[in-house]
Amino acid sequence: MTWYDGSRAGDERPVRGGSWNSQGVGSELCNFKRIDTPAGPVVYGFAITPGSDDAGVRPIKLERIDPVAEGHDRLDRVTVIFVASDPTARAGKRQRIVGWYTNATVLRRWKDDPTGKREGCFYNMISRAERADEAVLVPVARRQYVVPKSTTGAMGQANVWYPYGPDGVLRNPRWLKSALEYVVAYDHTRDNLLVNRMTQPTDASGELTRAGGFQPNTAIREAIEHRAMRVVKRIYTQAGYKVEDHHRTKPYDFLCVRESERRYVEVKGTTSYGEQIPVTEGEVEWVATADAPVDLCVVRCIKVHEVNKPKATGGEAIVYKAWDPRKHDLRPVSYLCRLSKAFAATV
Repeated sequence: MTWYDGSRAGDERPVRGGSWNSQGVGSELCNFKRIDTPAGPVVYGFAITPGSDDAGVRPIKLERIDPVAEGHDRLDRVTVIFVASDPTARAGKRQRIVGWYTNATVLRRWKDDPTGKREGCFYNMISRAERADEAVLVPVARRQYVVPKSTTGAMGQANVWYPYGPDGVLRNPRWLKSALEYVVAYDHTRDNLLVNRMTQPTDASGELTRAGGFQPNTAIREAIEHRAMRVVKRIYTQAGYKVEDHHRTKPYDFLCVRESERRYVEVKGTTSYGEQIPVTEGEVEWVATADAPVDLCVVRCIKVHEVNKPKATGGEAIVYKAWDPRKHDLRPVSYLCRLSKAFAATV
C-alpha cells in the first residue's frame, strides 16, 4: 500500500500475506495510522505469524527476537522493519523495505483494536510516533531497498523473520547489517510520509501524470529511473568526475568529485518532453541547505518497451548546473516545477 493508514480511495488494500488478506482486508491495513493519545501519537502494527490460519493468529516468538524475553508477554525497545512484495518487480527483487519502528513494544499475543479508529484491525506491536525517527513510512518512489531471497539467509515464505534461529543461535546475515545501516542513515525527516505527506503524490496530483511523465506502474517507473541514472552517471564519468551512488540513503542521487570540486546530482527521468517534472518539498528545502552545488539532471523522452517486462532506452539529458528550484515555476501539487531553459547547461 501507499499509506497503510486505513481504507482510502485510490490506495490498494494489502495483497498476499496469506488467507487473511485473500478473504478480506488484513490488519496490516493500519500499520502506519497515527493515533493521538494523552501520552502522544502512537502507531499500532500487526504482522501475521508463520502457521497462522483461519483458526487464529499464532503468538510471536519473543525469545527469537531476544532470549531474555523467554516467558514474558512483551518485549520493549525492538526495531521492527516492514517489508512488502512488489508484484510487478522481476523475480528475486520483490521484497522491499517500506518502513520501520525504531523503539517498538512487541506483544507475544495479538490484541483487538483498543482505539475504535483502526477499522477493527488487530495489533501485536505498538510504537511511539512523536519523533520523526520513531516510525518511518518510506514514499513509494523511495522504496528501493531490496531484501534478498531466503537462500541468502533472509526472508522466505514466512511473514516474520527472527534474528535468532529455532536452535537459539543468533543469525547474522550480511543483509541484516546493511538493512540496519540503511535505517540509521535514512533521512527520516524529509522522506517520511508520517511527518511529510508532500513527499508522496496524492490523488489530486493528476496533472503530474499528464504533464510530468509520472508513472504509476512500478516496473515501468523503475525502468525509467534506472535508465536515467545510467545516462547521467555516464555523462559525469566522461567529464572526469568520480561518481558515488547514494540514491538509497541520501536526499540526492549522486555525489560527484573531480579534484577539489564536489557536486551533488539529482536525477529525474521522464517519457515526456521534460518541460515540467515532479519534485518533493524535501528536495526543494534540501537544495537550499546543501554544502555544495546541486545539479538537476533531467533525462527526457525516454522510450519504454514491453509493459510486462519493461525496458527503457534512449533519453536526452539536460543538466541544470547549480540548480535553484526557486528560480523555476514551482506549483504545489506535490511540487510541479516548470523548468526554464535559461538555466540549462552542459557538464
